[in-house]
Formats: sequence, C-alpha cells, structure tokens
Amino acid sequence: IEYLSSYGEKTDRTIYPLRLLYKSRAWYVESFCAEKNDYRLFRLNRMLSVTQTVKTFKRADLLGKIPDDKKAAPPPLTNIKLKCSAKTAYRLYDEFPQELIAKNSDGSYTMNAALPFDSWVCGFILSLGTEVEILEPENLKTEIAQLAEEIMKKHGKV
Repeated sequence: IEYLSSYGEKTDRTIYPLRLLYKSRAWYVESFCAEKNDYRLFRLNRMLSVTQTVKTFKRADLLGKIPDDKKAAPPPLTNIKLKCSAKTAYRLYDEFPQELIAKNSDGSYTMNAALPFDSWVCGFILSLGTEVEILEPENLKTEIAQLAEEIMKKHGKV
C-alpha cells in the first residue's frame, strides 16, 4: 500500500491484512506490516493506493500471534454534557443515539454521553461553533477554549 501517516508522511508498506476494525468513527485494517515486522493499524481512508501482490500468508497464524498490547482495548470514557441550540440539534441526532439527547423547555437540546475525550470530540464541538455550550467536564471547556485561541492566533485575531 501507499499510505499517508497521521504526520502527513507517505510510505510504501507491504502488509498482510488480518481484519477490519471500526474505531473512533473510522475503518482500519489490522495488519502485519513487513517493513516494521510488527502489527499495525492502517486507516482505510489514508491508503492512497493498494496493489495486490502474488505473495501469500497464513492468516490464522498471524491472527493467533497478535500481542495482547496490540489487541483493541476500549479507550477511557469521559462523561460529556453539551447544550445545543435547536438550529444545530440535528447534528446531535446525526452522531448520537436519541436516548442520549433531551429537548429542553427553552427549545435547546442537551446531550449527555460517555465518550473518549479525543480529537474527534473536540473537532465535533468546534464544528458546532457558537451554537453549543459545554456543560461538563471543566477540562473539556478549557481544551476547547485553548483550541479556539490557537485558531484565532493562526488567523491574526489575537
């Protein structure tokens, strides 16, 4: 495969695909990587090209040797509570089960979910702009405020 890493580097890898995984809202192929001589996850949408080779491998043998530290462990979860305007409530329903979302008497919506505190969550919240208020946790409020400040600095507004 020709692969674009999360650091923006293109590499050519020979991989032995073992299984598909859905993790953090993206599809990955768990593989044995010949170049690294180790197991790796490759995000499907970062595969720039795929070329089938004539090489073969015994999938069952490689699957049985995945080290415990490489097996998918669930990420730690944080209780996140957001309040959205009615204007952007559909975005909550696009991403979360309806039982996590409540309509408030003022027409706004509150979402309460246990989620990984990761870049996806921060990006999602930032994408809601001024139509969202973070109710919990405090450290998420701080993180989003810092990211917003960095965006402002990048655009010469601070």
